Amino acid sequence: MGNQNLIPAARYLRMSTDRQQYSFLNQAELMATFAERHGFYVTKTYEDPAKSGLSFRKRVGLQMLIKDVVSGLADYKAILVYDVSRWGRFQDIDEAAHYEFLCKSAGIPVHYCAEPFSNDLGLPNLIMKSLKRVMAGEYSRELGVRIFAAQKRLAALGYRQGGQAGYGLRRLLVSPDGKPKQSLAKGERKSIADDRVVQIPGPADEIACVHEIYRLFLEGETSFTAIARELDRREIRYPNRTSWNPWAVKNILTHPKYVGLNVYGRSSMRLNAPKLELPRSEWTICSRAFQPIIDPSKYEQVQSVIASYTRNRTNNHLLEDLKSILAKQGKLNSYSIRAHHGAASLTTYVSRFGSISRAIRQAGYQCRATEEALQKDRNIRAIRTKLMEDIVLASAGRVRIDDRKNYRFRTCLRVKSSRQLVAVAVARCYKGYKGSDRWRIRCLRNERNLIILLARVNETNDCISDLIVIPPLRKGNQVSVHKDDPRFASVIRLTDLGDFETAVKVISSRTESVNWTWYEPSDALATKQQIARIERACKNDLKRRGMNQKTLERIRKGIPVRASKLRKCMATLEELEGEKTRLRVVKPG
Repeated sequence: MGNQNLIPAARYLRMSTDRQQYSFLNQAELMATFAERHGFYVTKTYEDPAKSGLSFRKRVGLQMLIKDVVSGLADYKAILVYDVSRWGRFQDIDEAAHYEFLCKSAGIPVHYCAEPFSNDLGLPNLIMKSLKRVMAGEYSRELGVRIFAAQKRLAALGYRQGGQAGYGLRRLLVSPDGKPKQSLAKGERKSIADDRVVQIPGPADEIACVHEIYRLFLEGETSFTAIARELDRREIRYPNRTSWNPWAVKNILTHPKYVGLNVYGRSSMRLNAPKLELPRSEWTICSRAFQPIIDPSKYEQVQSVIASYTRNRTNNHLLEDLKSILAKQGKLNSYSIRAHHGAASLTTYVSRFGSISRAIRQAGYQCRATEEALQKDRNIRAIRTKLMEDIVLASAGRVRIDDRKNYRFRTCLRVKSSRQLVAVAVARCYKGYKGSDRWRIRCLRNERNLIILLARVNETNDCISDLIVIPPLRKGNQVSVHKDDPRFASVIRLTDLGDFETAVKVISSRTESVNWTWYEPSDALATKQQIARIERACKNDLKRRGMNQKTLERIRKGIPVRASKLRKCMATLEELEGEKTRLRVVKPG
């Protein structure tokens, strides 16, 4: 029969392990017989050698088959599979049905060559196929339970289960009666079922390196990363790698096999499930299975140090630290936590509990900041973030967010053309003198020399009332302004976010020639006669009578100060001059 009268078909072959060397040949031979009997001829073959049927993720052959079918690139009209189990041993039978349905929807049915039923819509055949899928998945579950029980029993006897022994150790093949046979190299495995594998200390140079890692960690208080760099600096090679990494160092410092314990079942990935770290109570441990490399007391010392790391401590331990700080200082806040030696960082408490205030309240201390006030702070930060995102969007890529957010820096805006940073300050509204609306501009210390985009919010502090581009503060980190502040004469009010870049350029050109200095609102200016009287007075005498040095300097320089401060200064000066006059009158007598 010519191929013109036959139906083109693809075949899918899968075997679970590379030991099944004749599996593909047996499957292909039966498929050839099935194709000849039913009028198919094979045009393409998809293979998954040594791949488990539990998941779709690692089966490249099946992935390519589904991709060709769904994309319409397949030039065949049918798919031949040995049986239901070769299609997959999925634990969810709906997953197997889903992949088959994709093929059927594309007009390419799947035929199971070794099954006694035909793959059609007949009720008996549908029931039989579903039952076969359940049996295929159940076989994997039962096999996994039996193998795990056997490996657990052998591990309890001290025999190695699994792959490589690890750095500083080697695998030794022994006979059933415990006599050594040979050392196993990488990739080698036992060929006789009754033989067993045990661990033994490895080469002397690797053992010396393990001891050096423990010494560096305990004596130098060195991190995993620093130890890895030190080993690379000494040109000590890690097997199968050009350099060391922190995870390799951590494994050597934490794995109990280095004290002679044969451990099995530290983690579980049964039936291709995500990796699950198991508690020590569920491990299978055989003590003194082989000669230890590290002294147990030194190993326990290392474990206690690692357990003290913040990332290894529970939330209850962190709360106990806060309670101890509260017992010593009588209060809890971010400053006391940061100043306490041995306490976790503020970032840790925020990531674990959501905020510093929540952690403090859980520790049993009622902080002064209420949840309402904290929510207002979060709203202000949200307004700031939204404003920056809107400006970046309106600038069409000419402005970007410069993210250096930590306790010293916060996000700023950067103009790409001039690479100029612009600080963003959201000033909340508060009631000032005689109930007038005022706004306090606050910047970080590193932002004092930056142009500022000032966003003043409304009385309820929930939305922006106006946007102003102002010169740098230069001196001081904060300043208060009112609604029609005269110092806003030289600023640029921003009505369109797209004009942000232009406004920054204009302000930047002004600040190159003008040194902008911002001061708190003032009410009075000293006259020349008052300044002259203050200059004649002794500065130390004025300071001893309660005058502030900065206030005196501002008065001497002709800078406006509050009227109350100027009145206090002149009253103190008159009192001082009166005392000097009385002394001159009394002295001749």
